[in-house]
Amino acid sequence: MSIFDFFRKLKPEEPKQEVLDEPSTSNIALDSSSYVNDSEVSLEKREFYTAVFLDRYSTGTPIMDDNEYPRYFQYDFEIKSPSKFHKKLVQDGYYKDAELVDILRSLRIPELKDLLRELHLHVSGNKEDLINRLLAADSSDELMHILNADHINFYSLSNKGKYFLEDHKDYVDLFNNKTKWGIGIDEYISAKKSCPNNYDFHKIIWSIFNDREFEHMKNSKFNLLTCNYQSMAEWLGDSGKQEDSLLYYLKALYFEIMASNFSSISLYNDGVYSSTRVHSDSFNEPYLTYLVGKIYNLREFYSQTIFEDACEVMNHFYEFVLCDKNTFKRLVHDIINNNYDHDKWMKEFKRIYTNLF
Repeated sequence: MSIFDFFRKLKPEEPKQEVLDEPSTSNIALDSSSYVNDSEVSLEKREFYTAVFLDRYSTGTPIMDDNEYPRYFQYDFEIKSPSKFHKKLVQDGYYKDAELVDILRSLRIPELKDLLRELHLHVSGNKEDLINRLLAADSSDELMHILNADHINFYSLSNKGKYFLEDHKDYVDLFNNKTKWGIGIDEYISAKKSCPNNYDFHKIIWSIFNDREFEHMKNSKFNLLTCNYQSMAEWLGDSGKQEDSLLYYLKALYFEIMASNFSSISLYNDGVYSSTRVHSDSFNEPYLTYLVGKIYNLREFYSQTIFEDACEVMNHFYEFVLCDKNTFKRLVHDIINNNYDHDKWMKEFKRIYTNLF
């Protein structure tokens, strides 16, 4: 058995249709039959799923069995059969036959080394070295014969596929950063429809963050507010706005401290909890390690102005605080100066918490 049995176990694919040179409105994104709940999948979501799929399989890949695609295509995207979905994209002209170099780049190092051995070539070097050695061997016909065993075809994006991907780059960026930003496709589509037409991807994302900030503050959802500020900081850092990123990490730091025991303190102030129920043993330590590291790494951008801007969030936190402005300033200075002692600060916050009752 060859190293390419992974591909050879697939059934031969039917010849693809002619590739179109320009984008067409008749495309797989409009075809609802590929989805489990056809009537519930909007055009925008079909375009989102199609863009993510094209981006994932853009260069030198064959059509595979359903179980060889990431599970999210079936479970999150509700695509009935990723294999048939892939084939439909080929038939509709989103793919063309892959060039040899694209196929080689899609292979893993062990597979490249096995190819080299079959051609009696050296197997030392990094991936690029291996690919260049195969291309320089003047054995392209022999390589393609091996790779196309049992008539398995490899595909790369056609011009039509590239056009589609470029037109929907925002969907790919959204998907690739879903964990970092916490923004799903439904929320993004809704915001995109409500924003002015001249809003680009960056402005739409920021509008989502701003709307979340308002809603979480209004509804006292401070854990969610902490996450939102952290996402805003990540976004700004990725955009090269380091000072602004630091500002939002400081806001996240403050609300992480406040949110950790906000519920107990609120119930005590409302008369629901007695002082015997809310005591030192019920103190929840805020999780600061990640934020401390982020703030320290941005210490060169710290200034008194940034600190004052960050402290504006304190105006929304009513009268019961675990961290007033002076305490917060001492904490931030400890972090900036690499003097942060986690145990010391947890004892400090626990002491403040206990003295509230």
